[in-house]
Amino acid sequence: MRGYFATEGSKFKGRPLTALPDVLNRDLSRIINSNLLKRCHDLEHLRSIAQQRDEWTKLTARIREAAEASHSRRDNHNAVLLSDSRSSGTRGSSLRSPTP
Repeated sequence: MRGYFATEGSKFKGRPLTALPDVLNRDLSRIINSNLLKRCHDLEHLRSIAQQRDEWTKLTARIREAAEASHSRRDNHNAVLLSDSRSSGTRGSSLRSPTP
């Protein structure tokens, strides 16, 4: 992990890699409005929390609740868009450019 955090600037060209610190940081940012995992020390701190069963259970429950709420909001937004397009009698017209 030290090698992961030691690199600076743009790491790779092309499709972003799915590395464990990136996934953990994305999940943690749902409940904390900042990048929590910036250094190797931050990952060690998270590891120490994981060793405390009660604390880890609370943390994962908060992450799961935040993820479910995010998916629920997205699904509700998509349902509204779908019902609006059905009620207007057009399907997907808001996504297409007008034809001459």
